[in-house]
Amino acid sequence: MNPFKTLFKHTFVYGLATVLPRMLSFLLVPLYTKLFSDSDYGIITIVPLYTKLFSDSDYGIHHNLIFISYFF
Repeated sequence: MNPFKTLFKHTFVYGLATVLPRMLSFLLVPLYTKLFSDSDYGIITIVPLYTKLFSDSDYGIHHNLIFISYFF
C-alpha cells in the first residue's frame, strides 16, 4: 500500500477521534438543557473540578499547587 495513503488513513482516524467527542458534546447541549436545572449544572461543573484537583495523577493537586504558588 502507498505510504501516503496509509498516513492519510491514520491521520483521518486520529483526527476523527479528536473531533467526534467534541461534536457529540455540542449536539447533546439541547438535551442537557431540557433535562437539568440550574443547580444540576452547578453540580455537574463542580464534581469534575474537585475530582481533577484532588486526583493523584501528574496533573492533579501537585500541578495546581505549583501553579498557585508561581502566580500568587
